[in-house]
Amino acid sequence: MSDKHADSQATFHLIRNAFRAAYAAPAADRSAILDRECAGSADAREQAEALLRSFDEAGDFLGGRADDPRRSPPPLPVPAAGGAVLSDRYVLVRSLGEGGMGEVWLAEQMHPVRRAVAVKLLRLGCAAPQAVGRFEVERQALAWMDHPNIAKVLDGGTADDGRPYLVMELISGEPLVGYCDRHRLGLTQRLDVFRQVCAAVQHAHQKGIIHRDLKPSNILVEEVDGQPIPKVIDFGLAKVFAPDRRIGATTALGIGSVLGTPQYMAPEQLDAAPTAIDTRADVYALGCVLYELLTGTPPLTDEWLAAANLEQVLAEIRMGEPPRPSDRVANSSSLPSFDHDRPTSPRDLARRLRSDLDRIVLKALAKEPARRYETASALGDDVGRHLRGEPVSAVPPTRGYRFRKFVRRNRGQTVAAAIVAVSLLAGTIGTAIGMIRADNRRIDAERSATKARDATAAEAEARLDADRQRIRVAAEADAAVAVNDLLLSDGVGRLGRWHEDGIDGNVRVNPNLTVREVLDRAALKVGTKYADRPRTEAAVRYTLGSVYHQLGHWEAAIPHLERAAELHRTHRPVLSVDQTDGLYLLGIAHDELCHADRAKTIFLELVAAERGYSPPRSLYLVRALQGLAELYLYEENFAEALALLREARPLAESGLGPNHFRTSLVDAALARLDARTGNPARAKALLLQVAERRAKTFGEDHPHTLGARYELAELAREFSDPKQALALYEQELGRQKAVLGADHPLTLKTMFGLASCHNLLGRTDLALATYRDVQRRWRKTAGPTARETLVTLSGLAACLHKSWDVDASTEASREVYAGLRVSLGPGHPQTALAAYNLANMYFDVGRFDQAIPLYRAAEGYLLPPRNRNTRQAIILITKLALCYERERMYEDGRDRLREYLSVVQLRPDVRGQERLSLLFSLAEALNRLRGYADVEAALRDCIRDYPPDAKSPVALVQSQLGVALLGQGKCAEAEPVLLAAYEDLDRLERGDRARGAFYRAQRMELGAQIVALYAARNQPSAVAEWRAKVPCELAPAPRPR
Repeated sequence: MSDKHADSQATFHLIRNAFRAAYAAPAADRSAILDRECAGSADAREQAEALLRSFDEAGDFLGGRADDPRRSPPPLPVPAAGGAVLSDRYVLVRSLGEGGMGEVWLAEQMHPVRRAVAVKLLRLGCAAPQAVGRFEVERQALAWMDHPNIAKVLDGGTADDGRPYLVMELISGEPLVGYCDRHRLGLTQRLDVFRQVCAAVQHAHQKGIIHRDLKPSNILVEEVDGQPIPKVIDFGLAKVFAPDRRIGATTALGIGSVLGTPQYMAPEQLDAAPTAIDTRADVYALGCVLYELLTGTPPLTDEWLAAANLEQVLAEIRMGEPPRPSDRVANSSSLPSFDHDRPTSPRDLARRLRSDLDRIVLKALAKEPARRYETASALGDDVGRHLRGEPVSAVPPTRGYRFRKFVRRNRGQTVAAAIVAVSLLAGTIGTAIGMIRADNRRIDAERSATKARDATAAEAEARLDADRQRIRVAAEADAAVAVNDLLLSDGVGRLGRWHEDGIDGNVRVNPNLTVREVLDRAALKVGTKYADRPRTEAAVRYTLGSVYHQLGHWEAAIPHLERAAELHRTHRPVLSVDQTDGLYLLGIAHDELCHADRAKTIFLELVAAERGYSPPRSLYLVRALQGLAELYLYEENFAEALALLREARPLAESGLGPNHFRTSLVDAALARLDARTGNPARAKALLLQVAERRAKTFGEDHPHTLGARYELAELAREFSDPKQALALYEQELGRQKAVLGADHPLTLKTMFGLASCHNLLGRTDLALATYRDVQRRWRKTAGPTARETLVTLSGLAACLHKSWDVDASTEASREVYAGLRVSLGPGHPQTALAAYNLANMYFDVGRFDQAIPLYRAAEGYLLPPRNRNTRQAIILITKLALCYERERMYEDGRDRLREYLSVVQLRPDVRGQERLSLLFSLAEALNRLRGYADVEAALRDCIRDYPPDAKSPVALVQSQLGVALLGQGKCAEAEPVLLAAYEDLDRLERGDRARGAFYRAQRMELGAQIVALYAARNQPSAVAEWRAKVPCELAPAPRPR
């Protein structure tokens, strides 16, 4: 035995003996007993004292007698329903339950709205500072958090008897395990609910809060739209560990105390040192919860706990190893019945728990924190990988394990291979039929030539027609045979051969053969195989390119479509149908890969060519107009897009009909245009019509219908409610995967929408996992520079930044900006937005020198008149000024802001509230950079144009004019301006509750400027008077020069 271990054992015996000697003694005698028993070991005495405090707080938990005189007296009775009113707003109705410190009541809020709420009130008799402090920790912790799976705090206050209370949303649910058992949730459903709990706990950790008492009774499940939604409650034992989260002295509560529920308590929670506890203590508790969710009992069962003494409980928590969940299930005769498709016996359940779930649970329950999952999200992610049939991190990644996982995930591959084979066979049959028809045509042509042989002029014409027909028929037949031969011999024939049977020599076809593999192999031969037949090569290239395009593999499609177009231009100068189709697909592929200039050139060529036909070829002209309009829409050139769509819509209606797919595409583009130009209600109505028409015309599960419903979800995400959008995305995702496949562009766009909604709703872990999955799939199918790849990477970067993964978010944003600069050009709106996002990330980590050029790159798009988002413009101005100030680039900063100022002053369409807000922001920024004279010149006219009134925040502009005058040493002129602005801000603060805090902050900063004014004029009495109005923590204002 090592010396360290021996010392640990000796300390444990000291603690145990001291506790035994003191726990039954009166409180006044305990100190002397501990001094005697722990003589010479301050650490043992401190831990024994902590253990005694925990024993006292545990009450009946550890088996105290009902007649024990040391027990706290029962709480005084509280008034019955209707008799207790808190803060004149909340009427207590009935008790919902109580814990060690608090009572939870059903209450009715009377005003400003009437609703049922839950009120948690500190119990009578729990007025000790530690109890009050912990209650305050819970109240503040809940206020910091905003997550759909954490109970929301609504209000708080102090009752008439001095007890603090907390008002929360009323959760009409039941404890986690009880809910799952009563509703007979299957294993998959239970794990889905558990992942939501992990997301909630991760959110708390990101806010700097450790729960420390996670257990099924503190996780209530309620049903929302028929779906179980867990809610984590009771943060009464929470520990605040983030350096930027402060509640005063209350954050130190629990030092030296052992807090928690033994059945779910991590070993380190028995340590008296609070620094020993981190977020992995909650991971351990989650492991206990998962254990109970899977087996029906916690690792320490109720029966064992009731029979054990305190020493045994402590030893088991510190050193005991629970049985594997599968063993607990297999050896128990009292387990609940699980139903995950059909009733499940303990034997079947044990078989499902072995391997993945056993390893996941035991990793979460590791005694050493370093061996557990690092975070709650890592635990939830591993559960998610198990549900998806992917390898989990808790199991060693052996080849055999990974192979078994692969086989389970890909059971449908054989079916897919059969479908490919059937499709190719159908193609062969179709080609044979085509060849027969071609022969018939050839015979007819020869007969026509024979009949016309006797006529002179007619004979020559007939012979010429017959020759043309023979050439055309031969070319069509040749192309059909060529495509079929290429795919079958060079694609399937070479790649599909797996091995030859040793007995009969028969060739077996690889059952995992994919369409992409067939195409890739065939594409290798096409250049040399048809070098002497350009029209055949063009037809084959077009076929390959169109199939690649339909699969969403645009990088692979482009070279074939480009070569087909080149061959067509050389050998078929008249724009044929297949050439038109090929050019259209080529333009779409370039657009998807962000090759904006090339895509626009192609669509302009198509539009010009189709406008030359008389009468117009409706389908092709409408398609070309709509494709070009989509490009202008993406560039935010709304006027050009609207003109093209207005030309296309009547053509589509008259030439194609209202139910044609191309007509619906024009309507969908008009809806997107409405949404982008400020009319989302009209956009939604139009998209609903599109979806309804497509469903009637094509069917509910047709790709065209799925696309329309995706557009509706996108509209809801951008302009409405992310929860509604999330429901729409989830509703469609299953259909899309079944109809289109997991890697289809529409499926991936829907998954991106899901990730965005999770991010908006605070489910950061779910968002990150989905973003990463989508991004990986886009890279694989479309390439690293495709538009959707970069859009997804941008979303991932924002989510990483939100979770404070600074390095990863910055690197991702840098890749997005670099990719868009190359593909779209530096002047494109999307490139400018990417520059702005990257600049913000540099700004947040203090890399101001790198942020400045990026803000400059974004300004042309984000500032008026191009951008009417005033808030975005103000943020850019403010941050850019701060960057110049931190880098001491005062002159450069002033020059830049003067240009912005002139833009705002000279634009007649920038007026009213928008003008005032921008002028205030620019003036504040220029004053920061000591551009006082520019501010004075710009703002004097503004004050005259906008006289102050109760509704107009001219006082903000006036305050900056006063600062500018003070900065120039014009104290006499500055005094009346600053005083008037101060009074106006005071009036605005009292009259505008929504922005009251903002106006108060501005008023306090202005007060600091007034203090500096009177200090500069050597008026100590005025300085003293104004210092009394200005909070002492405000930094002194800069003195005038």
